[in-house]
Amino acid sequence: MPGLSRAWRAGLVGVLCAALLALSGRLHAANLPELLMPPLAIDADGDRNVFASPFDYRAGRLFTVHVEPPAPGSRDDGMHLRSVVRMGVQDHQGRWSWQASTLSGDTLRDPYHNAASLALDRDGYVHVAYNMHNMPWQYSVSTRPYAISQFRFRGQAVNVADLRRVTLENRINFPEVGSAAIAGNQVSYPMFFSDRNGELYVTYRYALRPQREWSRRAFAGGLARYDCAARRWVSLGGDVPIVPGDALLAGAPGYLQHPFAFDEQFTVYLITLAFDNDNGMHIVWNWRRGGAGLETEKPSYAYSPDGGQHFYHADQHTPYVLPITYAAADAVVDPPEQFYAQKSLAASLSHLASVILQPLHSPRRVYAQTASQPQVSAWNDDGAAPFSATALVEDRNGAQWAVASGLRIFTRAQHASAWTQVLDMAQGLGYPWLKYVAEENTLYIHAKSRDGSLAMIYRYRLP
Repeated sequence: MPGLSRAWRAGLVGVLCAALLALSGRLHAANLPELLMPPLAIDADGDRNVFASPFDYRAGRLFTVHVEPPAPGSRDDGMHLRSVVRMGVQDHQGRWSWQASTLSGDTLRDPYHNAASLALDRDGYVHVAYNMHNMPWQYSVSTRPYAISQFRFRGQAVNVADLRRVTLENRINFPEVGSAAIAGNQVSYPMFFSDRNGELYVTYRYALRPQREWSRRAFAGGLARYDCAARRWVSLGGDVPIVPGDALLAGAPGYLQHPFAFDEQFTVYLITLAFDNDNGMHIVWNWRRGGAGLETEKPSYAYSPDGGQHFYHADQHTPYVLPITYAAADAVVDPPEQFYAQKSLAASLSHLASVILQPLHSPRRVYAQTASQPQVSAWNDDGAAPFSATALVEDRNGAQWAVASGLRIFTRAQHASAWTQVLDMAQGLGYPWLKYVAEENTLYIHAKSRDGSLAMIYRYRLP
Protein backbone atom coordinates (compact mmCIF):
# COMPACT_ATOMS: atom_id res chain seq x y z
CA MET A 1 0.00 0.00 0.00
CA PRO A 2 2.59 2.57 -1.06
CA GLY A 3 1.88 6.24 -0.35
CA LEU A 4 -0.53 5.60 2.54
CA SER A 5 0.15 6.69 6.10
CA ARG A 6 0.45 4.07 8.82
CA ALA A 7 -2.89 5.18 10.24
CA TRP A 8 -4.62 4.68 6.88
CA ARG A 9 -2.91 1.34 6.48
CA ALA A 10 -4.04 0.25 9.93
CA GLY A 11 -7.62 1.24 9.06
CA LEU A 12 -7.56 -0.68 5.79
CA VAL A 13 -6.07 -3.70 7.51
CA GLY A 14 -8.89 -3.59 10.06
CA VAL A 15 -11.55 -3.48 7.34
CA LEU A 16 -9.91 -6.34 5.46
CA CYS A 17 -9.56 -8.38 8.66
CA ALA A 18 -13.27 -8.02 9.36
CA ALA A 19 -14.17 -9.00 5.79
CA LEU A 20 -11.91 -12.04 5.80
CA LEU A 21 -13.10 -13.17 9.21
CA ALA A 22 -16.70 -12.95 8.03
CA LEU A 23 -15.79 -14.87 4.88
CA SER A 24 -13.94 -17.46 6.97
CA GLY A 25 -17.04 -18.07 9.08
CA ARG A 26 -19.12 -18.75 5.99
CA LEU A 27 -16.44 -20.96 4.44
CA HIS A 28 -15.90 -22.95 7.63
CA ALA A 29 -19.60 -23.59 7.89
CA ALA A 30 -19.45 -25.06 4.38
CA ASN A 31 -16.36 -27.17 5.21
CA LEU A 32 -14.17 -24.83 3.19
CA PRO A 33 -10.99 -23.00 4.25
CA GLU A 34 -11.07 -21.54 7.75
CA LEU A 35 -9.05 -18.42 8.57
CA LEU A 36 -6.76 -19.19 11.52
CA MET A 37 -4.41 -16.21 11.46
CA PRO A 38 -6.20 -12.97 10.49
CA PRO A 39 -4.40 -10.67 8.04
CA LEU A 40 -1.11 -9.55 9.54
CA ALA A 41 0.65 -6.42 8.28
CA ILE A 42 4.09 -7.32 6.95
CA ASP A 43 6.66 -5.34 4.97
CA ALA A 44 5.79 -5.89 1.31
CA ASP A 45 9.29 -4.91 0.18
CA GLY A 46 11.05 -6.91 2.86
CA ASP A 47 9.20 -10.22 2.66
CA ARG A 48 8.46 -11.09 -0.97
CA ASN A 49 9.23 -14.67 -0.13
CA VAL A 50 9.82 -17.10 -3.00
CA PHE A 51 11.85 -19.69 -1.08
CA ALA A 52 11.50 -19.56 2.74
CA SER A 53 9.40 -21.97 4.81
CA PRO A 54 7.36 -19.36 6.74
CA PHE A 55 5.33 -21.49 9.14
CA ASP A 56 4.91 -24.83 10.89
CA TYR A 57 2.13 -26.65 12.72
CA ARG A 58 2.22 -29.11 15.57
CA ALA A 59 -0.60 -30.54 17.69
CA GLY A 60 -2.98 -27.59 17.58
CA ARG A 61 -0.32 -24.88 17.55
CA LEU A 62 0.74 -22.71 14.62
CA PHE A 63 4.13 -21.00 14.42
CA THR A 64 5.02 -18.42 11.77
CA VAL A 65 7.66 -15.78 11.06
CA HIS A 66 7.63 -12.64 8.92
CA VAL A 67 9.55 -9.48 8.15
CA GLU A 68 7.38 -6.76 9.63
CA PRO A 69 7.58 -2.93 9.47
CA PRO A 70 9.85 -1.09 11.93
CA ALA A 71 8.61 -0.62 15.47
CA PRO A 72 6.25 2.38 15.89
CA GLY A 73 8.27 5.57 16.11
CA SER A 74 11.36 4.02 14.52
CA ARG A 75 13.03 5.50 11.48
CA ASP A 76 12.35 3.48 8.34
CA ASP A 77 15.75 3.51 6.62
CA GLY A 78 15.64 -0.04 5.28
CA MET A 79 17.84 -1.35 8.10
CA HIS A 80 15.42 -1.62 11.02
CA LEU A 81 12.64 -3.91 9.92
CA ARG A 82 11.67 -6.61 12.39
CA SER A 83 11.87 -10.40 12.10
CA VAL A 84 8.93 -11.48 14.27
CA VAL A 85 7.89 -14.99 15.33
CA ARG A 86 4.22 -15.57 16.18
CA MET A 87 2.48 -18.52 17.81
CA GLY A 88 -1.23 -19.29 17.56
CA VAL A 89 -3.05 -21.60 19.97
CA GLN A 90 -6.59 -22.88 19.60
CA ASP A 91 -8.89 -23.08 22.64
CA HIS A 92 -11.69 -25.58 23.29
CA GLN A 93 -14.18 -23.35 21.48
CA GLY A 94 -12.02 -23.34 18.36
CA ARG A 95 -10.85 -19.73 18.76
CA TRP A 96 -7.25 -18.86 17.98
CA SER A 97 -5.15 -16.49 20.12
CA TRP A 98 -1.76 -15.19 19.01
CA GLN A 99 1.41 -14.02 20.73
CA ALA A 100 4.58 -12.52 19.23
CA SER A 101 8.33 -12.43 19.85
CA THR A 102 10.79 -10.19 17.97
CA LEU A 103 14.03 -11.90 16.97
CA SER A 104 15.67 -8.94 15.23
CA GLY A 105 14.95 -5.23 15.07
CA ASP A 106 17.78 -4.75 12.57
CA THR A 107 16.39 -6.76 9.66
CA LEU A 108 17.44 -5.43 6.27
CA ARG A 109 14.91 -4.67 3.53
CA ASP A 110 15.83 -7.15 0.81
CA PRO A 111 12.67 -8.26 -1.01
CA TYR A 112 13.75 -11.65 -2.33
CA HIS A 113 16.47 -12.75 0.11
CA ASN A 114 15.91 -11.82 3.74
CA ALA A 115 12.64 -13.63 4.38
CA ALA A 116 12.80 -15.98 7.36
CA SER A 117 12.29 -19.73 7.60
CA LEU A 118 10.84 -21.53 10.62
CA ALA A 119 10.25 -25.13 11.72
CA LEU A 120 9.94 -27.28 14.83
CA ASP A 121 12.27 -30.16 15.59
CA ARG A 122 11.03 -33.55 16.81
CA ASP A 123 11.01 -32.34 20.43
CA GLY A 124 9.06 -29.17 19.69
CA TYR A 125 11.83 -26.56 19.83
CA VAL A 126 11.32 -23.71 17.35
CA HIS A 127 14.17 -23.08 14.88
CA VAL A 128 14.32 -19.82 12.89
CA ALA A 129 16.81 -18.63 10.22
CA TYR A 130 16.41 -14.98 9.22
CA ASN A 131 17.89 -11.70 7.94
CA MET A 132 20.73 -12.92 5.76
CA HIS A 133 21.88 -12.92 2.17
CA ASN A 134 25.50 -13.98 1.67
CA MET A 135 25.95 -13.42 5.42
CA PRO A 136 26.89 -15.51 8.46
CA TRP A 137 24.12 -17.63 9.91
CA GLN A 138 21.46 -15.59 11.68
CA TYR A 139 19.79 -18.46 13.45
CA SER A 140 17.99 -18.89 16.77
CA VAL A 141 16.27 -21.72 18.68
CA SER A 142 13.59 -21.41 21.35
CA THR A 143 14.75 -22.17 24.88
CA ARG A 144 11.59 -24.20 25.56
CA PRO A 145 9.57 -26.51 23.32
CA TYR A 146 6.31 -25.19 21.87
CA ALA A 147 7.09 -21.70 23.14
CA ILE A 148 8.42 -18.46 21.64
CA SER A 149 8.95 -16.26 24.70
CA GLN A 150 12.73 -16.67 24.62
CA PHE A 151 15.26 -17.72 21.99
CA ARG A 152 18.92 -18.64 22.11
CA PHE A 153 21.05 -17.23 19.29
CA ARG A 154 23.09 -20.02 17.69
CA GLY A 155 24.36 -18.14 14.67
CA GLN A 156 27.41 -15.92 14.12
CA ALA A 157 26.96 -12.36 15.32
CA VAL A 158 27.13 -9.37 12.96
CA ASN A 159 27.31 -5.73 14.03
CA VAL A 160 25.76 -2.49 12.81
CA ALA A 161 28.83 -1.69 10.69
CA ASP A 162 28.46 -5.05 8.94
CA LEU A 163 24.79 -4.37 8.22
CA ARG A 164 25.47 -0.87 6.93
CA ARG A 165 28.19 -2.19 4.64
CA VAL A 166 25.82 -4.80 3.21
CA THR A 167 22.95 -2.32 2.74
CA LEU A 168 24.69 0.87 1.66
CA GLU A 169 27.80 -0.44 -0.09
CA ASN A 170 26.60 -3.86 -1.30
CA ARG A 171 29.82 -5.32 0.09
CA ILE A 172 30.15 -8.71 1.77
CA ASN A 173 33.14 -9.08 4.08
CA PHE A 174 32.67 -12.27 6.08
CA PRO A 175 35.81 -14.30 5.36
CA GLU A 176 35.60 -16.78 8.27
CA VAL A 177 34.84 -20.43 7.67
CA GLY A 178 31.82 -19.94 9.92
CA SER A 179 31.24 -20.46 13.64
CA ALA A 180 27.45 -20.98 13.83
CA ALA A 181 25.67 -24.16 14.88
CA ILE A 182 25.01 -24.89 11.18
CA ALA A 183 28.10 -25.23 8.98
CA GLY A 184 29.00 -22.56 6.46
CA ASN A 185 29.26 -18.82 5.92
CA GLN A 186 27.91 -16.28 3.41
CA VAL A 187 24.60 -18.12 3.59
CA SER A 188 21.47 -17.54 1.49
CA TYR A 189 18.06 -19.21 1.03
CA PRO A 190 17.71 -21.30 4.22
CA MET A 191 14.74 -23.67 4.10
CA PHE A 192 13.58 -26.12 6.78
CA PHE A 193 11.88 -29.45 6.07
CA SER A 194 10.53 -32.16 8.38
CA ASP A 195 10.28 -35.85 7.56
CA ARG A 196 7.39 -38.16 8.45
CA ASN A 197 8.88 -38.75 11.92
CA GLY A 198 9.36 -35.07 12.74
CA GLU A 199 13.13 -35.10 12.14
CA LEU A 200 14.33 -31.69 10.99
CA TYR A 201 16.47 -30.84 7.96
CA VAL A 202 17.80 -27.57 6.55
CA THR A 203 19.00 -26.70 3.05
CA TYR A 204 20.89 -23.58 2.00
CA ARG A 205 23.50 -22.05 -0.29
CA TYR A 206 26.87 -20.95 1.07
CA ALA A 207 30.39 -19.95 0.05
CA LEU A 208 32.93 -22.75 0.36
CA ARG A 209 35.80 -20.27 0.03
CA PRO A 210 34.48 -17.06 1.63
CA GLN A 211 37.85 -15.24 1.71
CA ARG A 212 38.48 -15.39 -2.02
CA GLU A 213 37.40 -12.83 -4.62
CA TRP A 214 33.70 -12.98 -5.43
CA SER A 215 33.94 -15.02 -8.62
CA ARG A 216 36.02 -17.72 -6.88
CA ARG A 217 34.02 -18.21 -3.69
CA ALA A 218 32.36 -21.42 -4.91
CA PHE A 219 28.70 -21.20 -3.87
CA ALA A 220 27.67 -24.73 -2.96
CA GLY A 221 24.47 -26.38 -1.74
CA GLY A 222 24.28 -27.43 1.90
CA LEU A 223 22.04 -30.07 3.48
CA ALA A 224 22.03 -30.88 7.20
CA ARG A 225 20.00 -33.00 9.64
CA TYR A 226 19.32 -31.98 13.23
CA ASP A 227 20.32 -34.47 15.92
CA CYS A 228 17.80 -33.82 18.70
CA ALA A 229 19.60 -35.94 21.29
CA ALA A 230 22.90 -34.11 20.79
CA ARG A 231 21.27 -30.74 19.93
CA ARG A 232 23.55 -30.33 16.93
CA TRP A 233 23.40 -30.19 13.13
CA VAL A 234 25.07 -32.91 11.05
CA SER A 235 26.11 -31.95 7.51
CA LEU A 236 25.12 -34.48 4.83
CA GLY A 237 27.75 -34.12 2.13
CA GLY A 238 31.19 -35.01 0.87
CA ASP A 239 34.59 -33.73 1.91
CA VAL A 240 36.04 -30.61 0.23
CA PRO A 241 39.36 -29.41 1.69
CA ILE A 242 39.67 -25.70 2.58
CA VAL A 243 43.13 -24.16 2.99
CA PRO A 244 44.43 -20.78 4.16
CA GLY A 245 43.43 -18.20 1.58
CA ASP A 246 40.09 -19.93 1.01
CA ALA A 247 38.81 -18.79 4.41
CA LEU A 248 40.05 -17.49 7.74
CA LEU A 249 40.86 -20.64 9.69
CA ALA A 250 41.97 -19.18 13.04
CA GLY A 251 45.47 -20.58 12.62
CA ALA A 252 44.42 -24.09 11.58
CA PRO A 253 46.32 -25.59 8.62
CA GLY A 254 43.13 -26.71 6.91
CA TYR A 255 39.45 -27.49 7.23
CA LEU A 256 36.87 -29.77 5.59
CA GLN A 257 33.62 -28.42 4.19
CA HIS A 258 30.82 -30.95 3.54
CA PRO A 259 28.57 -29.70 0.72
CA PHE A 260 25.78 -31.86 -0.66
CA ALA A 261 26.08 -30.45 -4.21
CA PHE A 262 29.07 -28.57 -5.56
CA ASP A 263 30.71 -27.82 -8.88
CA GLU A 264 33.48 -25.28 -9.48
CA GLN A 265 31.69 -23.90 -12.55
CA PHE A 266 28.18 -23.63 -11.10
CA THR A 267 26.14 -22.13 -8.27
CA VAL A 268 23.58 -24.34 -6.51
CA TYR A 269 20.01 -23.07 -6.00
CA LEU A 270 17.13 -24.02 -3.69
CA ILE A 271 17.64 -27.63 -2.58
CA THR A 272 14.06 -28.77 -1.92
CA LEU A 273 12.97 -31.89 -0.01
CA ALA A 274 9.87 -34.07 0.19
CA PHE A 275 9.30 -37.35 2.06
CA ASP A 276 7.26 -40.28 0.77
CA ASN A 277 5.01 -42.63 2.73
CA ASP A 278 8.00 -44.76 3.84
CA ASN A 279 9.98 -41.63 4.78
CA GLY A 280 12.22 -41.79 1.72
CA MET A 281 13.78 -38.39 1.03
CA HIS A 282 13.36 -36.92 -2.46
CA ILE A 283 15.57 -33.97 -3.39
CA VAL A 284 15.43 -31.50 -6.31
CA TRP A 285 17.74 -28.53 -6.89
CA ASN A 286 18.89 -26.24 -9.72
CA TRP A 287 22.27 -25.12 -11.06
CA ARG A 288 23.38 -21.79 -12.47
CA ARG A 289 26.41 -21.56 -14.71
CA GLY A 290 28.86 -19.15 -13.06
CA GLY A 291 27.81 -16.92 -10.18
CA ALA A 292 24.51 -15.74 -8.78
CA GLY A 293 21.63 -14.65 -11.01
CA LEU A 294 18.10 -15.26 -12.20
CA GLU A 295 18.40 -18.02 -14.79
CA THR A 296 19.07 -21.58 -13.64
CA GLU A 297 19.25 -24.87 -15.48
CA LYS A 298 19.28 -28.65 -15.11
CA PRO A 299 16.83 -29.21 -12.25
CA SER A 300 18.42 -32.28 -10.64
CA TYR A 301 17.30 -35.18 -8.47
CA ALA A 302 18.56 -37.46 -5.71
CA TYR A 303 16.93 -39.95 -3.35
CA SER A 304 17.80 -41.15 0.16
CA PRO A 305 15.91 -44.02 1.83
CA ASP A 306 17.66 -43.64 5.20
CA GLY A 307 17.65 -40.02 6.30
CA GLY A 308 20.73 -38.97 4.36
CA GLN A 309 23.11 -41.82 5.19
CA HIS A 310 23.15 -42.78 1.50
CA PHE A 311 22.03 -40.97 -1.64
CA TYR A 312 20.99 -42.56 -4.93
CA HIS A 313 20.22 -41.66 -8.52
CA ALA A 314 16.67 -41.73 -9.88
CA ASP A 315 16.77 -45.51 -10.17
CA GLN A 316 16.95 -45.49 -6.33
CA HIS A 317 19.71 -48.08 -6.63
CA THR A 318 22.88 -46.48 -8.09
CA PRO A 319 24.75 -44.53 -5.38
CA TYR A 320 25.93 -40.94 -5.73
CA VAL A 321 29.39 -39.81 -4.70
CA LEU A 322 29.13 -36.65 -2.58
CA PRO A 323 29.29 -33.80 -3.19
CA ILE A 324 27.16 -34.26 -6.30
CA THR A 325 28.57 -32.45 -9.34
CA TYR A 326 26.73 -30.93 -12.29
CA ALA A 327 27.81 -33.73 -14.62
CA ALA A 328 26.90 -36.52 -12.19
CA ALA A 329 23.45 -35.17 -11.27
CA ASP A 330 20.33 -36.78 -12.73
CA ALA A 331 18.36 -34.18 -14.69
CA VAL A 332 14.63 -33.70 -14.27
CA VAL A 333 14.74 -31.62 -17.47
CA ASP A 334 17.87 -31.50 -19.59
CA PRO A 335 19.55 -28.27 -20.70
CA PRO A 336 19.31 -25.96 -22.57
CA GLU A 337 15.88 -25.16 -21.09
CA GLN A 338 16.17 -22.62 -18.27
CA PHE A 339 14.06 -22.17 -15.15
CA TYR A 340 13.49 -19.88 -12.23
CA ALA A 341 14.84 -21.52 -9.09
CA GLN A 342 11.50 -21.64 -7.20
CA LYS A 343 9.84 -25.04 -7.12
CA SER A 344 7.41 -27.22 -5.18
CA LEU A 345 8.10 -30.92 -4.62
CA ALA A 346 5.72 -33.71 -3.57
CA ALA A 347 6.39 -37.40 -2.88
CA SER A 348 3.96 -40.24 -3.49
CA LEU A 349 2.90 -43.48 -1.86
CA SER A 350 4.80 -45.33 -4.59
CA HIS A 351 8.16 -43.72 -3.73
CA LEU A 352 8.07 -41.41 -6.74
CA ALA A 353 8.17 -37.61 -6.89
CA SER A 354 6.41 -34.78 -8.71
CA VAL A 355 7.66 -31.23 -8.96
CA ILE A 356 6.29 -27.90 -10.18
CA LEU A 357 8.95 -25.97 -12.10
CA GLN A 358 8.70 -22.57 -13.72
CA PRO A 359 10.37 -22.30 -17.14
CA LEU A 360 11.92 -18.92 -17.81
CA HIS A 361 9.68 -18.08 -20.75
CA SER A 362 6.49 -20.13 -20.27
CA PRO A 363 3.95 -21.01 -17.56
CA ARG A 364 4.72 -23.42 -14.74
CA ARG A 365 4.63 -27.14 -15.48
CA VAL A 366 4.48 -30.37 -13.50
CA TYR A 367 7.16 -33.00 -14.02
CA ALA A 368 6.62 -36.47 -12.56
CA GLN A 369 8.59 -39.65 -12.11
CA THR A 370 7.07 -42.80 -13.52
CA ALA A 371 8.25 -46.36 -12.88
CA SER A 372 9.22 -47.77 -16.26
CA GLN A 373 10.74 -51.02 -14.97
CA PRO A 374 11.84 -52.37 -11.60
CA GLN A 375 14.08 -49.88 -9.76
CA VAL A 376 14.16 -47.52 -12.73
CA SER A 377 12.21 -44.28 -12.96
CA ALA A 378 12.03 -41.61 -15.63
CA TRP A 379 10.89 -37.99 -15.51
CA ASN A 380 8.01 -37.01 -17.78
CA ASP A 381 6.35 -33.69 -18.54
CA ASP A 382 3.02 -34.07 -16.75
CA GLY A 383 1.41 -30.97 -18.23
CA ALA A 384 0.75 -27.42 -17.18
CA ALA A 385 0.35 -26.64 -13.51
CA PRO A 386 -3.34 -25.73 -13.07
CA PHE A 387 -3.78 -21.95 -13.19
CA SER A 388 0.02 -21.77 -12.91
CA ALA A 389 -0.10 -23.21 -9.37
CA THR A 390 3.01 -22.76 -7.26
CA ALA A 391 2.38 -25.27 -4.44
CA LEU A 392 1.95 -29.05 -4.62
CA VAL A 393 1.38 -31.84 -2.07
CA GLU A 394 0.20 -35.44 -2.12
CA ASP A 395 -2.21 -36.69 0.55
CA ARG A 396 -2.27 -39.95 2.48
CA ASN A 397 -4.59 -41.51 -0.11
CA GLY A 398 -2.34 -40.70 -3.07
CA ALA A 399 -4.36 -37.76 -4.43
CA GLN A 400 -2.44 -34.64 -5.47
CA TRP A 401 -3.41 -31.12 -4.45
CA ALA A 402 -2.19 -27.92 -6.08
CA VAL A 403 -2.81 -24.36 -4.90
CA ALA A 404 -2.66 -21.29 -7.13
CA SER A 405 -3.31 -17.60 -6.68
CA GLY A 406 -6.87 -16.71 -5.83
CA LEU A 407 -6.71 -18.81 -3.77
CA ARG A 408 -7.63 -21.66 -6.10
CA ILE A 409 -7.38 -25.29 -4.99
CA PHE A 410 -7.13 -28.16 -7.49
CA THR A 411 -6.95 -31.92 -7.08
CA ARG A 412 -6.55 -35.08 -9.10
CA ALA A 413 -6.66 -38.72 -8.11
CA GLN A 414 -3.58 -39.85 -10.01
CA HIS A 415 -0.68 -38.58 -12.07
CA ALA A 416 -1.32 -37.63 -15.72
CA SER A 417 -5.05 -37.24 -15.07
CA ALA A 418 -6.92 -33.97 -15.43
CA TRP A 419 -7.00 -31.46 -12.59
CA THR A 420 -10.33 -30.52 -11.02
CA GLN A 421 -10.81 -27.14 -9.37
CA VAL A 422 -12.54 -27.61 -6.02
CA LEU A 423 -12.37 -24.03 -4.73
CA ASP A 424 -11.81 -20.46 -5.84
CA MET A 425 -11.83 -18.07 -2.89
CA ALA A 426 -11.70 -15.10 -5.30
CA GLN A 427 -9.83 -13.00 -2.74
CA GLY A 428 -6.83 -12.04 -4.87
CA LEU A 429 -4.49 -13.91 -2.51
CA GLY A 430 -1.17 -15.37 -3.64
CA TYR A 431 2.21 -16.78 -2.64
CA PRO A 432 0.71 -20.00 -1.20
CA TRP A 433 2.93 -22.17 1.00
CA LEU A 434 1.49 -25.52 2.14
CA LYS A 435 1.86 -27.91 5.02
CA TYR A 436 -0.06 -31.17 4.79
CA VAL A 437 -0.81 -32.87 8.12
CA ALA A 438 -1.47 -36.53 7.36
CA GLU A 439 -2.98 -37.49 10.72
CA GLU A 440 -5.62 -34.77 10.25
CA ASN A 441 -5.82 -35.10 6.45
CA THR A 442 -5.64 -31.31 6.43
CA LEU A 443 -3.89 -28.60 4.43
CA TYR A 444 -2.58 -25.54 6.23
CA ILE A 445 -2.12 -22.71 3.74
CA HIS A 446 0.02 -19.62 4.27
CA ALA A 447 -0.90 -16.87 1.80
CA LYS A 448 -0.46 -13.15 1.17
CA SER A 449 -2.50 -10.31 -0.23
CA ARG A 450 -1.94 -9.30 -3.84
CA ASP A 451 0.42 -6.45 -2.92
CA GLY A 452 2.32 -8.57 -0.39
CA SER A 453 1.52 -6.31 2.57
CA LEU A 454 -0.64 -8.82 4.48
CA ALA A 455 -0.07 -12.46 5.48
CA MET A 456 -2.65 -14.98 6.70
CA ILE A 457 -3.04 -18.71 7.40
CA TYR A 458 -5.99 -20.93 6.47
CA ARG A 459 -6.94 -24.49 7.29
CA TYR A 460 -8.57 -26.66 4.61
CA ARG A 461 -9.83 -30.10 5.63
CA LEU A 462 -9.57 -32.54 2.75
CA PRO A 463 -12.51 -34.81 1.96
